[in-house]
Amino acid sequence: MKKVLIFIFTMIICTVLVACTGDSEEVSNEDAVDNKENQSEKNNDGQAAIPEDIIIDAEADPIELKDQMGLEIGDTGYTVTQGDYNELAITLNGVEMVRDIGKETESDDALYLIGDFTFKNLSDGYLTIEKPDAARGSDEEAIENDELGNNGDLLGIGDWFVDENNEIPLEENPTNSMSLEKGEVIDQKISIIMRDRADEYMIVFGFFDGNNKDYRNKVTWTFDADKVVEK
Repeated sequence: MKKVLIFIFTMIICTVLVACTGDSEEVSNEDAVDNKENQSEKNNDGQAAIPEDIIIDAEADPIELKDQMGLEIGDTGYTVTQGDYNELAITLNGVEMVRDIGKETESDDALYLIGDFTFKNLSDGYLTIEKPDAARGSDEEAIENDELGNNGDLLGIGDWFVDENNEIPLEENPTNSMSLEKGEVIDQKISIIMRDRADEYMIVFGFFDGNNKDYRNKVTWTFDADKVVEK
């Protein structure tokens, strides 16, 4: 009788141990799945905000995007920075033309195209914004095919980050630079010093001068001169 009781007690203990082991493995498996899903969500957060039709290769590191040419004022473009390989959404909200940006105005006949942008960092990291350039609308094909040449062929060169009054805030931004933390969104004006006027303008992020470019793909907005607010 004593042996029978010992056998029954042993069987009960074994059953409890097996059940506990099974539960532990199940929890571990669930944790592993959750961790994998969380990591996947983290990796895809930025990509999820980018329209699928402009993605060339979502698995590439960094993600490969198509050039987006001929956007209109109010449209949002998507690009990847060349320096830190981070995804950036850019919206052009409006454009102005001014002759005075404060103390740093180059001359009495200087001409500045001011782009009013909204920037959003879609990546998990710190991102540096590089200033855009300007070209004639008729140069779109040359810009797209990297045939325009060097910066000397552009209509305007990215110059200063300016405040809401189109003046340079040297005290607040002495280095004339702009960066975004993960997920950060800012509205920011940027001045482009112009060589001349045109009937149609194009603002360009990602211009390739034959040696360097600030963004891995191009994003451009094209607009008629009558869309530019003269100040």
